[in-house]
Amino acid sequence: NALRAQMNPHFVFNAINSVQYFITNNDPDSSQLYLSKFAKLIRYVVDNSKLTSIPIKNEIEALTYYLDLEALRFGTRFSYSINIHPNVDMEYTQIPSMLIQPYVENAIWHGIMHKKGNGTIDVSLEMTGEILHCTVQDDGIGRQKSLELKKEKAPETRKSVGMSNTRDRLEIINQVNHSNMQVKITDLWTANGEA
Repeated sequence: NALRAQMNPHFVFNAINSVQYFITNNDPDSSQLYLSKFAKLIRYVVDNSKLTSIPIKNEIEALTYYLDLEALRFGTRFSYSINIHPNVDMEYTQIPSMLIQPYVENAIWHGIMHKKGNGTIDVSLEMTGEILHCTVQDDGIGRQKSLELKKEKAPETRKSVGMSNTRDRLEIINQVNHSNMQVKITDLWTANGEA
């Protein structure tokens, strides 16, 4: 509960920054569209924050709101796709709420935003036996380059809380439920050896 309580203000803070961006750029139409989507997303967070787990359908709906908000904010900087294999029962299969969003947020902010040109984010879900696999893949600049840029710009910046809180949440859920949820981060490389 404490970790979820930390995640919600972190998420709201980032979303309010986006609303502020539209307002300061005197873009009332985008501000209204953004606020409407933001309100739906906040409703989702409020409705699901106390639940241990939610149907994947709900998580994907919230993730879509989030990605739409960020796509609105950043224009054509990235495109995204969410692919759900037919063997995933969106109504029956449940996961902890706000589980995928921190990884997508990280892909946008640390991978895509530093990339020259447009980027892509692909989210896919598939069942293998009784195991649900969720993959978040981006074609950003890579974790090593992102870390170097972060150190150059602000050597003493605050630590990102989204992914670390999610990892801590999973450890607690695994202990309580005797489950084995895992996160694996894999660096991708081009044939030329670029991240």
